[in-house]
Amino acid sequence: MTLLKHTILVLAALSAFNCSDDDTAGPSVESSATETSSAAETSSVAETSSAAETSSAAETSSDSKFANAPATYSFDAVSFSGQQDRLAMLGEMKSAVEASHGTDVAAREVKAADLKAMYANDGDGAAFTGEGVGSSTKNLKGKTFTGLSDTFEALFDEIEASSKLGALATDGTAGLMLRTSKSKYILVDSNGHEYGQTVEKGLMGAVFYAQALSESGYLRKVPTDDNATKEEGEEYTTAQHHLDEGFGYFTNSVKFPAEGKAYWAKYADKRNSGSLKSSDRILKAFVEARYVLSNEGFAAADLTATLAEIDAAWQDLVAGQALYYLNDAKGVTDVGDLCHVLSEAYQFVTALKFNSNSKVDSDKVNAILDALGHNFHKVTPTTIGAAATLLQEAMGWDDAFVAAL
Repeated sequence: MTLLKHTILVLAALSAFNCSDDDTAGPSVESSATETSSAAETSSVAETSSAAETSSAAETSSDSKFANAPATYSFDAVSFSGQQDRLAMLGEMKSAVEASHGTDVAAREVKAADLKAMYANDGDGAAFTGEGVGSSTKNLKGKTFTGLSDTFEALFDEIEASSKLGALATDGTAGLMLRTSKSKYILVDSNGHEYGQTVEKGLMGAVFYAQALSESGYLRKVPTDDNATKEEGEEYTTAQHHLDEGFGYFTNSVKFPAEGKAYWAKYADKRNSGSLKSSDRILKAFVEARYVLSNEGFAAADLTATLAEIDAAWQDLVAGQALYYLNDAKGVTDVGDLCHVLSEAYQFVTALKFNSNSKVDSDKVNAILDALGHNFHKVTPTTIGAAATLLQEAMGWDDAFVAAL
């Protein structure tokens, strides 16, 4: 296990999290809801292994009180432009890292200074080329789970050094590795972790997922936010805006699922036809939470239930996608393809600890990753299976449910 990977795991487990945003309204809910709900109250789909019988939140959502709620997140004065910018920024960062990939074994340098400029964007337009992103003053660095920004910047230095080698990776040595299925060489670290996946999936967890559902995440703020008074100069309340921002870290479009299938929303769409029903559940819960905040006649319990279902369904998605990758990896024999899928699984498992209401806490995450093995050159179907079993047990899913992911 590299020092870098160990640092990510330890810091994520120990750090607090600051979710204040400079990005910054409707009737009030009758009383303040509890800021967080217990795992028992959340009643994740994991406990029943049936999306049709998932949780009390799901049952509340089917109540006739939501009969007039829209099918999509189409409410007045929705605002999450900062989140849209950050999603676009990560796309450009991933592309920059993957410029090291190619069809031959050759050095294709990725400059750490460029990655750091994107990560800590100062808004001068120099770091990004994408439409609108270059003029944005938002950044990913300031939204990263506390204590991990330095770790990501150290990773960027490592990427530059590895990209200059122009040689094949071996056990203990970073370099290029052939993905036979894509007829392309990918850049990996000394343990076989693909850099592009570590950056993308790592920041999906340490920024997007954490900003929504960490202890100080946007969705944790909503129950006690002001929902009676519009913010100065705006048409939304603080509660509505924080919910919108949480939604913006799930998808970049109010038209989802017709549009906005990027990052977590992309995986929700992938896991929607199976047992998780991720896209349907997450969207429905977000819509109903916003509907509660935008209309009279709802109690605090209605808001609590919808927020709990967002939490449960999103957590199920993260764990479900990680487990899907682990089970898929058992049958992969090409080393490059195996390192690619394990890199994704590793980061999704790691992301689970950023949820302050997670069934898979830091200790369980570490146990799962230890069982898998941190050096992908040495993993076996047995170690992959052991990790998958631990994750499945932590989520409380039976074999039939997992088979239908």
